[in-house]
Amino acid sequence: MDASESAASRAAAEAKKSALRTSIEEFGTNSYYYAHAKTAECPAHAVKIEGPGLVTGGPPVLIERTVSPPTRPVEVYKEIKSYAWADDDDNVKIYITLADEGDLTQLSSEAFIFTPAEERIEFIVKGGNASYRLKFDRLHEEIVPQASHHRVRSSKVTLTLKKKNTATWRELCRK
Repeated sequence: MDASESAASRAAAEAKKSALRTSIEEFGTNSYYYAHAKTAECPAHAVKIEGPGLVTGGPPVLIERTVSPPTRPVEVYKEIKSYAWADDDDNVKIYITLADEGDLTQLSSEAFIFTPAEERIEFIVKGGNASYRLKFDRLHEEIVPQASHHRVRSSKVTLTLKKKNTATWRELCRK
């Protein structure tokens, strides 16, 4: 074996060595990878115990296969953050403008979902460009859900909330 063959075999052996092993050999106990210096070895006298419920390594084993029910797509809404409101004796009115959607009267009635409850409301618009939502979980006072409604005009929507009592609302939501 001449010098060039010997040098070539040493270069091939160096190329096979990992960066981790090279670092440990070069820096010893000061190597960043020193914790990985030991290699896992199993003593010859070790007893291997196998059986159901014991993990002994090897490829994964399928325990059971089940069919999941189909998931329904999650609705992503743009929150309506720009609105105005007014206290109007027996009602509270919330005014919403959705200029991005153009003429809202062109949308079907199913595109507007108004869900009033005694102390909260949710209003959803499924527009052509996006779906929008206005939601309040803690209204200032209770409302009458059955008498509350919404009205759609070009790019504006008015939500009318019928008050349970005629007290003046100083704020739309409780803190």
